[in-house]
Amino acid sequence: MDPSYADFDLIPSALRSLEDEHITSVIHNQLASGLRSVTDGEFRRRWFHIDFLKQLHGVEQRGSVASTNVNDYKPDDGSFPWGREAISEEAYPTLEGFFDDLVRVYQEEIAGLYEAGCRFVQLDDTNLAYLCDEKMRAEAAERHGEDPLALTRQYADLINRAVGKRPRDMVCGFSSTVEGNELTEEQQWAKVRLEVEIAKEVWGEDLSV
Repeated sequence: MDPSYADFDLIPSALRSLEDEHITSVIHNQLASGLRSVTDGEFRRRWFHIDFLKQLHGVEQRGSVASTNVNDYKPDDGSFPWGREAISEEAYPTLEGFFDDLVRVYQEEIAGLYEAGCRFVQLDDTNLAYLCDEKMRAEAAERHGEDPLALTRQYADLINRAVGKRPRDMVCGFSSTVEGNELTEEQQWAKVRLEVEIAKEVWGEDLSV
């Protein structure tokens, strides 16, 4: 059992039931707000990158850090938050091989999503935003021993390579962190309804095409 469940006295099956309850509610609200496609509201997701990383061969979680002994990671979340110490030097004496494997994993994941019918992939990338902040740039320079501008270029290249083999009819988009966007739940739903209204003004009433 994941130790995080114990903090709330929940067994995995109880957590699943609670997630189901909230997912049902959020889907109802999405439909009521005029959305034509729905999501689970990310209630299944524990953390924006760890959930994916833990599925990769050779990655293990140590506390709040995902560390690799053998293989791969998410584009820039694989190295940016924790630096070289999170990547096995035995498996990867240099980072070039690590980054090559990282790109391959994402290309395979995107290809698998396409085969399953997915035509829109959104990468939740926060690190490029971090590198726009002077304080975080300084921290990154100390942690990585590299020029933050060089890191920015390196991570941009990683992302471009990761999505570079996507089929022509698949769209890859990006999202980032929500800090500073302090809205109540009702304000968030009002925002969704406004987005639907704007979409109809731009593309017409029928949003299914």
